[in-house]
Amino acid sequence: LKAAIDAFAISLHQVLTKRLDYLRTLVDAKEAKAREDADGSGSKCAVVVMSAGSVNAYHEGIYGRIGAPNPKFAEGIENEHTEMAGCDKEFTTSNYQVTTTPRKEYDIATGRQECPEADMLDRKKRKVRILKRVDALKTLEVCKRAGLKDYEILAVVLYTGPMFQVYNLILRRFPAQEYEAYRGGGNGFPTTLAALASAVAKIPRVTRPPP
Repeated sequence: LKAAIDAFAISLHQVLTKRLDYLRTLVDAKEAKAREDADGSGSKCAVVVMSAGSVNAYHEGIYGRIGAPNPKFAEGIENEHTEMAGCDKEFTTSNYQVTTTPRKEYDIATGRQECPEADMLDRKKRKVRILKRVDALKTLEVCKRAGLKDYEILAVVLYTGPMFQVYNLILRRFPAQEYEAYRGGGNGFPTTLAALASAVAKIPRVTRPPP
């Protein structure tokens, strides 16, 4: 009987120790998230509440979700950011708290206007945004080997700036009220997202992860 009790005690101790480690992990994660919220250091990949689609939504495919792209890609990307629904709607990014619009971001990415200094800083006034033009990026070896088109590079430039907030919103359809401001007016940024998906598919074919 004593041996059985001792064995049970050891097993119970192991279970409680693992549970305690798990709880500590949760507490550490919660505290880290609170620090991010306090100092504005949250990332584009931060965990947030969002909606989930159905199995039918999965089988619809990406175009069933956002619409078909304009076969004239450069023209379609420009129209989605400067002419279509939501192009002048202000939004604020979740990471560096930059307030901007799709039209403004398109103009900055294409060199039509300079990026305001304030939009290149985080809340602690640290410079966190580096802008590179399509003409400069397309000379990079990876872009040449991947065969990226100018419009594909532009889509990547836009996504790696504040526009990630809008594109993710469109794909998630969440928050619903924000989503309707774009999609309700017929703008799901399908041409931009198709160009982005194409670039993302091409680049891994000519690159290798670092050792």
